Amino acid sequence: MNKSTEFFALPTEVKDKYVKHGNYYGYYRPGDKLTTYTHHIHEVREMWDVPGIVGSWKAPKYPEEVPELQPAMEDLTEECRALLKKVLLGMAKALKLQDESYMEKVHQSMNDDKVESKSTIRCLYYPPLPENVELPPNAIRCRSHTDFGTITM
Repeated sequence: MNKSTEFFALPTEVKDKYVKHGNYYGYYRPGDKLTTYTHHIHEVREMWDVPGIVGSWKAPKYPEEVPELQPAMEDLTEECRALLKKVLLGMAKALKLQDESYMEKVHQSMNDDKVESKSTIRCLYYPPLPENVELPPNAIRCRSHTDFGTITM
């Protein structure tokens, strides 16, 4: 949290160096258009997205202005992976599946970044809105949506 807070506190011109360009991962500015399903709604929030696999070739360039962000995100990714395995095992047990490793087997490609996946570690920041700001009618904080895949932690 501290390192993502440091990133979001950077000046706009610095964060703009890390804006997503043609890929799924990187920085998303407040008001950037959504790229999924709707192309007319502006979300007034900031995001920093990285693949859910440490060392992925898909990872964006991390900001040199916050050098500790990369190791913090990689630690978080590894912790989430370990937790996810436990959750998948718990789901299999709760469903009384004969093969308790079934859920993990079904999701085995989540560890392969050559397989299409939206497995993501995302930092979000909702900047304060001044009272006198006039937002366009199609601006929202976060649109109603469903998350990708099996589970969101």
